Amino acid sequence: MGLADDRALEEALSLEELHDYCEEIIWCLMRFGNMDEAEAKRRLDESGQCAPENNKTLGERATLMHEYPYFWAMEIVHGKRDPQWFNNRELALWPPPKEYFEEARRRALGSEGEKGTG
Repeated sequence: MGLADDRALEEALSLEELHDYCEEIIWCLMRFGNMDEAEAKRRLDESGQCAPENNKTLGERATLMHEYPYFWAMEIVHGKRDPQWFNNRELALWPPPKEYFEEARRRALGSEGEKGTG
């Protein structure tokens, strides 16, 4: 990789992007895990997935952020009870539902508009 590629990777996996990514996990827990915001934040904190000590390096952040936030939300909800939840046809949770992509796109477009007005 060249220097420009390194910079692009660092920007894509920045601490700010990590924060935004973790906010998306919270949103997924609320929307698809039927939790209120306080419960979603508590469960995410307990999981350690977004803890700064677990995401110090680009490699650690890449490991987290290579999956959709929906994946980690469902891992929090179902992972202990059913470690293979993503293969469980009865749960039918993977791949993410169409609504995830539609709502995530709307949210991303909304946040881009907010960033552009600041």
